[in-house]
Amino acid sequence: MNFILQKKYLIQLFLISFSLLHTDFILASSLEDDFTGDMPIILSATRLAQPQNEAPVATTIIDRKMIEAMGVTEIPEIFRMVPGFQVAFSDGTIPVVTYHGLSDEYARRMQILIDGRSVYTPMFGGPEWADLPLAIEDIERIEVIRGPNAVTYGANSFQAVINIITRTASEEFGHTVKFMKGSKDTNHVFYRYGFQHENINTRISFRHQDDHGTKRDMGSTFTPPKFIGDTKLVNMFTLRSDVQIDNRNSLEVHLGGTDSWMEKGVNDSPLRPYHKKYTKRFYQMLVWRNINRVDDESTFRFSYNHNWVKDRWLTDDLGSGIIGDIDESTTDKRLDFEGERITRVNANNRLIYGASIRKDMVRSKGFFNHSNYINNYIYRHFLNVESRFNNLLVNTGYMIENNSITDTDLSPRLALNYQINNNHTIRASVSRAYRNPVIVEEFAYKKVSSTDGSKTDVALYSSGGMKPESIISKEIGYIFNSPENNLSIDMKLYKDSIKGIATFFDVPAPAEDNFSSAISEDIANINWAEIEGFETQLKYLPDKNNILVANYSYANIRSSDLFLKAARVFSKSIPKHSFSLLASHVFNSKWSANATYYNVGQMTWSGSGGLIPKYSRVDLTLSNKTRYGNSKIKTELYINNLFNHVYHDFEDDAKNRRQIFVKFTMDF
Repeated sequence: MNFILQKKYLIQLFLISFSLLHTDFILASSLEDDFTGDMPIILSATRLAQPQNEAPVATTIIDRKMIEAMGVTEIPEIFRMVPGFQVAFSDGTIPVVTYHGLSDEYARRMQILIDGRSVYTPMFGGPEWADLPLAIEDIERIEVIRGPNAVTYGANSFQAVINIITRTASEEFGHTVKFMKGSKDTNHVFYRYGFQHENINTRISFRHQDDHGTKRDMGSTFTPPKFIGDTKLVNMFTLRSDVQIDNRNSLEVHLGGTDSWMEKGVNDSPLRPYHKKYTKRFYQMLVWRNINRVDDESTFRFSYNHNWVKDRWLTDDLGSGIIGDIDESTTDKRLDFEGERITRVNANNRLIYGASIRKDMVRSKGFFNHSNYINNYIYRHFLNVESRFNNLLVNTGYMIENNSITDTDLSPRLALNYQINNNHTIRASVSRAYRNPVIVEEFAYKKVSSTDGSKTDVALYSSGGMKPESIISKEIGYIFNSPENNLSIDMKLYKDSIKGIATFFDVPAPAEDNFSSAISEDIANINWAEIEGFETQLKYLPDKNNILVANYSYANIRSSDLFLKAARVFSKSIPKHSFSLLASHVFNSKWSANATYYNVGQMTWSGSGGLIPKYSRVDLTLSNKTRYGNSKIKTELYINNLFNHVYHDFEDDAKNRRQIFVKFTMDF
């Protein structure tokens, strides 16, 4: 089937789906109500609200209480408490979050959503965590789907999905002010104002983040000290308005953006010297919802993302005193329109179906050797069906997706959840997913030209014709839940088979490259990997004053590792063992304390990354709450990396050292 016929076919599916949608709209139940039952409710696995033991894939829920107990200052740090996840920092300022390894600076194999809006970048893949227009203080909870979920959210939902759900505007009235001061000359200021006018609730948030970093890498026995660029300054603004039109219909308005700069590079590096990267990001989203009756809901969502990055510097890496001009500046835009419908067929069957149209636009003179926009059109149609047969629940579904680069893919899933009794459930599932190449992988033509025009270095030249990476994931899970003991355990055994992994490799440079090495890089679907292992998470709430959360992951990986440097191969990119623990205790109405412990095995990062030896880390938080008139005041002391364990995340990166922060929050 050629591209034109496929496009017509998908447009027909799109129109059919929308013709079935009621004109009514959904007002989702309060997320807080989801936690009043025996089992947490998951919204992200199938887009149907399901108890955790009925979800077709392993899911980790991190609620607001857990986030506050962890005391983190950066959103990516939250994911250290998710089994199978790895967190690092490139250039000291740029966070990298990935699941089951296989990653460089850009974790391209995860879908990242904020209130259902995709924020992975069409240029490189993965989100820009460092200046994401989102404040930790506005997060209600995070649902992490640990496994492929392309059947629900399309390609790039390849290894995992992170869905960040923010608080509704009606939950935040009055003023909130937060100040944070810490070591490494860290200064954060947050302000939020929530108000109501008739049937409209609005929340406005501002955040200023000024982190001056370590500035100096202490080196090691074999390497001299060097200065690194790990300072950043981020200014953020977000607004959310929730409009209750009538008893059935509601409208959400989301908009926000960031204006930031951050340092990159190292003082003694000729290729990546010390310089600043400037970024502006903006988004807006409209969500119209209707609830006709229970399990009869419809949603339309329109979103727009715009990212502008200026990242340009001079290098003397061309040799012989010749200065090269490296330009990694980019502009990307995304327009996305999506609709979905939830309906109950009968007492034992309900389903959700929908479709979307997306347009990604990317422009970069430095990466493509021209200044025109490159467009990628994506058309999707999806269906998820939930069928109940006594104690057996069957989840089936598919996603049909067409894009301008690799044509059409079908991602199906079958999952069986058998509830042995009220406390024990067994899950078995198999799914297939794809990761479509991002625009730079298909169209790259990155040239470095000398300032005098005498030399040209073609650093990256994609020959094109990329195919999607594919994964077949098999999972057996066990969920134990004991409401009377406030104990829940989720375990899974899995095997993921990945084919066609996009790999950079050296090739002879094009004829126009007159640099002496005459070596360039191309990218193709070369490698494969098989990952199998075991993950478990435990949550225990012995009483209202104590929380204990523990996670463990074991992973074993085999990979072909063709054309990869020995120190950065895929087969070493996942720690074999990792463990995390959160303990929280409330002493009385004023005082509480929290501790987190992480133990991560040895692993490597691809790209400019390198070896991370096995490391341990302990973070402590001590909190005090008090009142002053009608104001609530909270003071927190947060100690990061208590044992001062030193380890590398990426080459030329700052080392993690002990940090101390003081946070002061006032609600009035």
